[in-house]
Amino acid sequence: MECRILFLPSGLEARVAPGSNLLEAAREAGLTVASACGADGICGRCGLEIVEGENTLAPASERERLVRERNRVD
Repeated sequence: MECRILFLPSGLEARVAPGSNLLEAAREAGLTVASACGADGICGRCGLEIVEGENTLAPASERERLVRERNRVD
């Protein structure tokens, strides 16, 4: 099974395995996305937002929750 990710407003698309990193998928689709954390997923500043399909994601890990809280990311 693969997941389809549509990046808006560009319309670029990536198909990735479940559990893939969203930042890596964006880059694979050809999008340039800044990441102060070096793609470690700990800064929360990339500005990527899930607008549909969030109910299919695994629950946020404790680490993800703490990072979002620390960086004031919803």
